[in-house]
Amino acid sequence: MPGIDQGGRIVPALGGARREVTNTVETVKRSSQVVERAVLLVLGMAATLLMCTNAVGRYAFSTTIVWAEEGVRVMFVWGMFIAISHAFVTNEHIGFTTVADRTRWTRIGSAVVTNLVLAGVGLALCVLGARYSLMTGAIRLAGSNLPTAVLQIPGILAGGFWFLLAVSRLVRVALGKGLPDP
Repeated sequence: MPGIDQGGRIVPALGGARREVTNTVETVKRSSQVVERAVLLVLGMAATLLMCTNAVGRYAFSTTIVWAEEGVRVMFVWGMFIAISHAFVTNEHIGFTTVADRTRWTRIGSAVVTNLVLAGVGLALCVLGARYSLMTGAIRLAGSNLPTAVLQIPGILAGGFWFLLAVSRLVRVALGKGLPDP
């Protein structure tokens, strides 16, 4: 039996199995967003505390934490790739929605172009990042002695994720199921 959503539109009733899958997917999405935000919060707070501690040590005690700048850089790189991936998943990065959402055809065109670009960038980042990491990933950072791969791995992982996300969205658009409501 159909129901009515919050906007007053009639929506078809979902079968029990389909409803369970939809609920599971939504639960996984919400859980992953909570984890993403928690990781970003921890990385941001840790980087801030490390920078402040290093600055106080430098100016008040004439000593520094040797690995502090590299640690902050690693936290920043990982945080940015997590945040960018979150923006791609939630479509928060799209700034032309007023034009793209005008008609069904502009939504289809926007979805195809956006996801083709995302797939290309993701694949390039993943493949070229992996090649570069194989060449230079074992070189050690001066302050922490960590391999430079710690700065390259998040880009490789994010690129692979972006590529898979774009391909799955393109498949959904081709099947007529991947268009957001205007």
